[in-house]
Amino acid sequence: MKNHLGTFNNADGKNGATGLHSVEAICEINQHDAIIGGTPVRQQLCIVDSLVANANNAGGSFDTRVDRLVMGTCAPTVDYLTAMKILKDVLDRPDRNNKLPIFLTSFGYTEADVQNSWIQYTPGASIANPPSREYSGTIVQLALSHPSYKRTVMRFAIPPMAGDMKLLIVAARGTLVRKISASLDETRIVWDGLNTGGTSVSTGDYFVKITAGNIERAGTIIVSK
Repeated sequence: MKNHLGTFNNADGKNGATGLHSVEAICEINQHDAIIGGTPVRQQLCIVDSLVANANNAGGSFDTRVDRLVMGTCAPTVDYLTAMKILKDVLDRPDRNNKLPIFLTSFGYTEADVQNSWIQYTPGASIANPPSREYSGTIVQLALSHPSYKRTVMRFAIPPMAGDMKLLIVAARGTLVRKISASLDETRIVWDGLNTGGTSVSTGDYFVKITAGNIERAGTIIVSK
């Protein structure tokens, strides 16, 4: 669903990349600097068109043209809603493996964060103004700042709450790597890529959990060269 796949790290599936044909690959592309990057982080307009699909199963060659033009300003949301709407409304198929939420959770979002944000327009028809979806909460981002690793940022959508935030970074095997505390007023938390002993962590995926009062959010941050 992305144009110019050859410009991204996962184009050949080498060096730990996931290859092209997987949900994980699309998530990896969405986290590339060409899609989302900068300080502060910018969201580029994401347009998906000329969509094709496989109506029979999760593998094999494409056999269905769904011909949709999808536009949005947040790549994870665009990919998630596109996949869900094509599966349910066009192909009449469920998300049998429940894999599509990873489009959102890998960025710290949840499915509840994108409700009612899909507006379908048929050429030639009139369109009503969408209902207001003003968000009164806080977007908190975790930024990896280690000089030897590629810059990585993930986001948490935190609804209004009371209490300071605590952030846990856990290795894939379940070992606590780092605990970071932040005040409620902070919207950017920086992780220097070090563990509790002050040593640089190894490359790989790390599970991140943030808590504030009774609010919990979780996601994955990638440490890579």
